[in-house]
Amino acid sequence: GDSKHPLLFVLIASVLNIVLDILFTGFLGWDVAGAALATVIGQAVSVVFSMFFLIRYREEFKVDFRPRSLKPDRETALQLSSIGIPMAANSAAVNFSFLFVGSMVNSLGVVVSAAFGVIQKIRNLPNIITMGFSQGVVTMYGQNLGAGLTDRVDRTVKACILCCGAVCAAFAALFLLGPELCFRLFTQDEAVLDYAGMSMLCLALEMPAKALMPACSGLVNAQGFVQLSSAVALLDAFAGRVFLCWFCGFYLQLGAFGFFLGYVLGTYVTSLIVFVYYITGLWRKRAALV
Repeated sequence: GDSKHPLLFVLIASVLNIVLDILFTGFLGWDVAGAALATVIGQAVSVVFSMFFLIRYREEFKVDFRPRSLKPDRETALQLSSIGIPMAANSAAVNFSFLFVGSMVNSLGVVVSAAFGVIQKIRNLPNIITMGFSQGVVTMYGQNLGAGLTDRVDRTVKACILCCGAVCAAFAALFLLGPELCFRLFTQDEAVLDYAGMSMLCLALEMPAKALMPACSGLVNAQGFVQLSSAVALLDAFAGRVFLCWFCGFYLQLGAFGFFLGYVLGTYVTSLIVFVYYITGLWRKRAALV
């Protein structure tokens, strides 16, 4: 339940990454290799700090780092693998789908591809906040599900939706009221800036789905319901983003707007399924089994 120190370790990695990016790519001219090296070093330093923290408070965290204590427990390892491997495959499927979407967008030229790159960067801004809520509630879900307190789980879901909804509403207003301002954070190219209004409209349309998804997806993950999470991830990746981008961009011939629209509408595939899972109360039956 300690979220402050992990935040500090991530902050260390982020700040160091930025400083080394400027040093390696700007002053030393190492280009992409420099950016990659800066990321690796930032992550490595963050890991070192977290390890020292665990060693310093090993009694509190019950981690002594002795060789015999690091021997994995077979039953626990199998349980973790049964959940972790499908979740890793889900993440891989979603990221693999981005390659297909990127190839379709790239077919429209460098300017559209650059605009799509800016969209992805701006889209990460609300993602960082909402996913932080998601990680927090997963812990709360797990504790309350283990204690059989489903009413607390229900209240936590609603509170998370409310918090994420407020964040997403604020970003939607920013996207609609200052689209070019948002784009200028990442580019000054006038040709790319021409796509700002259309792009920010698409991102604003995605915000309701973003408000629902962290709370409801977190509930699915906290219950270890890998079958549902796997099905949702595959639908999100291929029936959602890839198909919708193709349908809106190529089939409806909406061009760049179609690709951008299909890309954000894919989020609704995930959010609506997990929201229905929550709102129908099916999760309560799953909680009883868990």
